[in-house]
Amino acid sequence: MTDMSSVLRRKLAPARSVTVPGGLSVDALLRKTIPRDADKVLGMDVLVGDIRFGVSDKATVLTGLADTDLIYLLENERAARGICVVSFGLLAGLIEIQMSGAVTSSAPPERQPTRTDGVVVSKIVDQWMATATEATESDGIAAALPMAGFKRTDGVLNLRNTELRLEPQNFVTLTIGLSMGKGAKDGTLTFVTPELAVGADGGADKTRQRMHGHLCQIHAPMQAILTRLPVSIDKVRTLAVGTVIPVPSECLSSVRLEGENGRLIALSRLGQFNGQKAVRLLQGSGPVAPSKSVGADTAPGEFDMLTKAESDVPAALPVANDLPDVTDGAMADNSAASDIAGDDAPAPLPDLPNLPDLPDLPDLPDPAGLPDLPDLPDLPAIDD
Repeated sequence: MTDMSSVLRRKLAPARSVTVPGGLSVDALLRKTIPRDADKVLGMDVLVGDIRFGVSDKATVLTGLADTDLIYLLENERAARGICVVSFGLLAGLIEIQMSGAVTSSAPPERQPTRTDGVVVSKIVDQWMATATEATESDGIAAALPMAGFKRTDGVLNLRNTELRLEPQNFVTLTIGLSMGKGAKDGTLTFVTPELAVGADGGADKTRQRMHGHLCQIHAPMQAILTRLPVSIDKVRTLAVGTVIPVPSECLSSVRLEGENGRLIALSRLGQFNGQKAVRLLQGSGPVAPSKSVGADTAPGEFDMLTKAESDVPAALPVANDLPDVTDGAMADNSAASDIAGDDAPAPLPDLPNLPDLPDLPDLPDPAGLPDLPDLPDLPAIDD
């Protein structure tokens, strides 16, 4: 591709971004610093094409990633996390210029990037980030540069680790189109950073927002309990496919919606919605009527509903009366016991009589007629 075609493509590129008040626009700054650093570090001809700014949520960011992208993790002093994405075309061109000294137009086979690829490309990526940050700070427009204040961490991420590292929030995206080797290869360099990471004081509000985003995505299991059936083990052993277990009809209007550890969330009624079984939450409903308890009146193997109203449970245990002070000799006197128990206290127990002394044990008989034990033999000598 000739230089004339490169000039025509640059002239046909989309309009540049609006200039940031107080200095050069970030668009114009990147078009100046990126080719200069590429020529200085790698001796490579790079032409900056389309530069796009945007705001996306986490799901949109993850959807735009591919298995062939090289992904770096970015962090700043406030522990905010972002990513730097090197497309496969840009990765191939950067590797070729360092391995063979030239960028070819042949299409490389697609593969997943490795940690070695990250090391090979890291030098030029760090240079592009450092130069852009320094230039925007000197012009007073660092707040307009998404990756300002961020540093690249060691290693590369796959799609799964990227999803785990990013917080559930909005992100500012900066996508830079790059053409290498006079159009031999094209690729994109994308920076994704938190929307409020630059110039924002997090504090308690930011921590609360981050925790809220995580908590809202936590799986909260719930169970709709129709009834609970107390059954003997003998009855359970007789269960088989086709066994009919009767369920009382009142269970349909007393379904318990329970969370972890059986905690009651709400009472509901069993019904249908769009042809499927569903439960309707009962607002302001009273407690479920207690079922027949399992005891002597319950026939063996009978299926009963094991529900218990919360109103049947006592709110609190009765408060005990204050105990009297124990004075010297109170333990020997039974008057303290009568004060504690009140007028209904039983009479004190009588003292136990003295027990008779046990007789002496007889002497053991003399083992007459038993021979003496033989002497033990000498142990063999141990060789040196």
